[in-house]
Amino acid sequence: MKFKELVYLCRDVLLDWRVIVITVAMILYVVIVRYVIKYKKKPPKLRKQHSVIQNPVSAGKTDASEQESGGEEDSGEE
Repeated sequence: MKFKELVYLCRDVLLDWRVIVITVAMILYVVIVRYVIKYKKKPPKLRKQHSVIQNPVSAGKTDASEQESGGEEDSGEE
């Protein structure tokens, strides 16, 4: 088989409708599979434990200061 005949044979094979259909189908299949594999539902972001530990302490101080200032404001309004 000569090189020229080999080139024509390769061209005929690549331009065959069955090869084109199967190639397109395989590309779509690979794209869909990659999407499914990489898809992950992202969990909600968790806050740092350091700031969570500080919040109850600062919240207690804030509540106490609000009660003190709130009492003063209420007495001033009456």
